[in-house]
Amino acid sequence: MRRLAMLSMLFVAAVGAESAWAQHAAVSSGDLKRSGAVLADMATGPFVDAHSDLRFRDLGMNAYRGGRRREALENFLLASRYVDKASQAVVALMYWTGDGAPHDRALAYAWMDLAASRGYPELQHQRDLYWAQLSDDERDRTRDLRQSLEADYGDDVGARRLTRELGSIRSQVTGSHLGWAGYGVVIHADSASRAAGGESVAGLLGSTAASRDMSSISDAIRLNTAQYLQMKDLQWQVQMMKAHVAVGDLEPIRTSSEKTHPAS
Repeated sequence: MRRLAMLSMLFVAAVGAESAWAQHAAVSSGDLKRSGAVLADMATGPFVDAHSDLRFRDLGMNAYRGGRRREALENFLLASRYVDKASQAVVALMYWTGDGAPHDRALAYAWMDLAASRGYPELQHQRDLYWAQLSDDERDRTRDLRQSLEADYGDDVGARRLTRELGSIRSQVTGSHLGWAGYGVVIHADSASRAAGGESVAGLLGSTAASRDMSSISDAIRLNTAQYLQMKDLQWQVQMMKAHVAVGDLEPIRTSSEKTHPAS
């Protein structure tokens, strides 16, 4: 039940924040309402498909719900390379419980520490709960394990990776070769993007026969890396308002053996 509660909170936090924001925006300023609109844009299918952090997280969630744990872990790991804190927290949980990943509590702690690096209180709390349950030997391992995550999953390298992707997305959507000139203009996927298997943003958004009006998500597309990560921080905060109501506060997650033999 506790694992389900933790997963429920993470999955709620991982989806778009439009419905929760609608309640919050009623008493918010115009700037906050505009931020709510951007959050809603970030939850649209085309936006999710074009951003690796959101796309791989979504694939991971679907695989996990479908019982395909190894596939879920692979996708959460890919999303984690783009500073996706919800995905990093799910990876931590999977290692902690041995659910779709080798049971490794020290590695789980390292992942949760990484997930908590942007200051999300819920993840900091869960990290501290993990630490309290580690043995001395496990604690000794955490420093090297945490450092080893930095090369591929650390915030600095992930932000640089995200910067390159966001720049590529903006250039593809706003470039004259896609016919984008501002609000209300439709973009089309060209034959080259279709031949490449839809790997470009245009290919993900549609074909020449099925174009899409991008005016509704233009503000979200213009976000730079810092702004994008700040909007994801806000998305987490808004979703936590709903998640706490749905499943309550986080609690320690223990395996069956730990219930009778707590870690020293």
